[in-house]
Amino acid sequence: MSPQIERSEPPYMQIARRIRADIESGSLAEGAAIPSAREIMAMWGVALATATKAQAQLRSEGLIRAVPGVGSVVTTRDSTPSGLQRLVSTHSRGRIYGVNERAVIRSSELIRAPEVVADALGIDTNEQVVRRERVIERDGAPRSRSVSWLPGHAVDRAPELLTTDRIREGTFSYLARALGQSVTGGREQTCAGQAVEDDALVLGVEIGAPVLLTRTWYFLDDGSVVEYGEAVHPASCWMSHDFALT
Repeated sequence: MSPQIERSEPPYMQIARRIRADIESGSLAEGAAIPSAREIMAMWGVALATATKAQAQLRSEGLIRAVPGVGSVVTTRDSTPSGLQRLVSTHSRGRIYGVNERAVIRSSELIRAPEVVADALGIDTNEQVVRRERVIERDGAPRSRSVSWLPGHAVDRAPELLTTDRIREGTFSYLARALGQSVTGGREQTCAGQAVEDDALVLGVEIGAPVLLTRTWYFLDDGSVVEYGEAVHPASCWMSHDFALT
């Protein structure tokens, strides 16, 4: 079935959103060619100008680039998925990382919750939490250093949390499934910051270099927080968020 245009947002934005989703999910990997403007025109039943505008939108987001003799290809080196995009990927593909991403789990341990983490998870500071640290690489280069914090009371039902094995569906989806619930949404905050010593060492930047800091909460269907995460990304990374009025 051919894709259908909805009238709630400009057609070129809908086309760009669909292609963006394929890029973020890994269906269109780094270097893969995206449909030409004429192919988009035929697939979607839109004017050539609309198809060209959709490609221009993706170029402006740093997701594609023009290659002479080839056309437009995917380039994700300067982008990093948002928490929403990670969540969508787990729902649509059963995997949290893109095909050109690799997570290296540096450590996973059960510790007493620091105050800021206890507040984020809605638990007492005397409770235990899982602290899981990782580095995400893209095409062999480090693109983020992150720490996930999860309630420790469910470790017996989700033992993989305390291993340094990668969890394909993501820690929040794995724990939610172990609890018999679903992840229904989240919240993300971003802020400019400076690299501390460990960030600089992992990301290959200078101490004090500008970085993008993110904090992410994932919620279960009962409203509780299943995971709170903090991440550091190089300053060259772009993070995209889709939004609309409904």
